[in-house]
Amino acid sequence: MKMLIVFCLMLSVSAQAQTLVSTIHSIEVDPSGRDHFIKLDSGEVVFIDDMQTVTDIKISAQDAKKIEFHLDQNDQVVSWNAVAEDFNLTTNVSEVANYTVSPDFKPSVVRGEATVASMFATMRTDTKRRAECFHRAYIWAHEEYKRSGRLLTKHFLFFTRKYIRENRYKWWFHVAPSTLFVNEMGKEEFLVLDRSYGKKALTVKEWTDLFISTKRSCPVVYKYSHYNNHQEVEDCYLIPSPTYYLQPLDIENFEKTGVEKKSFQLGDLNVSYRRGFRGSPL
Repeated sequence: MKMLIVFCLMLSVSAQAQTLVSTIHSIEVDPSGRDHFIKLDSGEVVFIDDMQTVTDIKISAQDAKKIEFHLDQNDQVVSWNAVAEDFNLTTNVSEVANYTVSPDFKPSVVRGEATVASMFATMRTDTKRRAECFHRAYIWAHEEYKRSGRLLTKHFLFFTRKYIRENRYKWWFHVAPSTLFVNEMGKEEFLVLDRSYGKKALTVKEWTDLFISTKRSCPVVYKYSHYNNHQEVEDCYLIPSPTYYLQPLDIENFEKTGVEKKSFQLGDLNVSYRRGFRGSPL
């Protein structure tokens, strides 16, 4: 009988608990530090007894369109998470929606696993100890073009302020060349060729998992501002870019001005060889 009463009480509490998703109208902070509450645009109020949680929600609300609140039976916030603003995110990171940020760039299509394995094996490994990822990626892509005439893409992986803060992460972006591959089912997907961190060509998700400890998928976006303006929602974002782009500034400049690099630049090549590799150019 006692167990039945406890079970009924649990059902009653569960039934009264709820989830609310809304934008925030304003936050009311209690000077005594105990009874803070948030006024939602839906007209409802939720209560918080922890000032740090209030601060975290306030920061996230600047980037997220909505916040999802999980409440107890007294409308007290038990947990919460930011809801990403809908700006055409692609969460299936290997699936090709658009090729890159540039509508004019058409990457080469590669068929056959042996071909991809050969491409990976021929990537030079004489990188300097302190070489930057974007210098390595630029030369790897350029030398593949010289060898085979293939135009690779670049996958820029951007780590958000949220992820950096929570993990004390030492980078804010990473980049590696990628190739547009037609798999055995006839479907196009990107494979990442990162000779510094992988032992073979990797799917995009396999590649991001090397760096994202939470193993969360990194949404694919096609504007630098989509990453830059949404720092508290996701752990990371991916921006696929033309092979000619060297660093994030090229992505940002294309969004702002519409002007982009459409060939390998001699200056970019010279500095990338000098700072990235010990040996001579191919």
